[in-house]
Amino acid sequence: MRTVDVARRAGYSVQQVRNLERDGVLPPARRTATGYRIYGEIHLQSALAYRALAAGAGPIEAKKIVRAVHRFPASRALALLDAAHARLDAERTDLRLAQEAAQAISSEPIADVRASDSMSVSELAAALGVRPSTLRHWDAEDLVVPDRDPARGTRRYTPAQVRDARIVHQLRRAGYRIAPSGPSCRS
Repeated sequence: MRTVDVARRAGYSVQQVRNLERDGVLPPARRTATGYRIYGEIHLQSALAYRALAAGAGPIEAKKIVRAVHRFPASRALALLDAAHARLDAERTDLRLAQEAAQAISSEPIADVRASDSMSVSELAAALGVRPSTLRHWDAEDLVVPDRDPARGTRRYTPAQVRDARIVHQLRRAGYRIAPSGPSCRS
């Protein structure tokens, strides 16, 4: 097969096929007397395997695994694949737990709220186990916007804002990156 044939069948551009060969994802291609690459079924299968692995495990890990298939005993490639599966399973578990925690936190009733129920930046940071600068950053990013004490201008988190901070904290711990809501969330 020519480079263009592998590219079409694997869903890559010609340059991407060359890059995969350069990176060791595809074994080195044979060359014609005039220098053109000649690919075989192993190249196509390697490109397809890389595409599937990259979709599930990410491109860096996929490259390591497919390169290992070409360079090492099968046991090494299988160990890398097992490690990728274990990492993905742990990530899925962490995400599920974070989603469950966020759902549980958001369903907690907030009733009979008094002004004394508000928390300062330091109090909330200590309760969440984060630095006060983290809460200030979330404020700047419009993720959790506290009220301001009218006399001193300090941040005060109402119970609803504490709940929102707990949800943001759980989601961030699980790897979710929450986009800022924008100025419309300020009330």
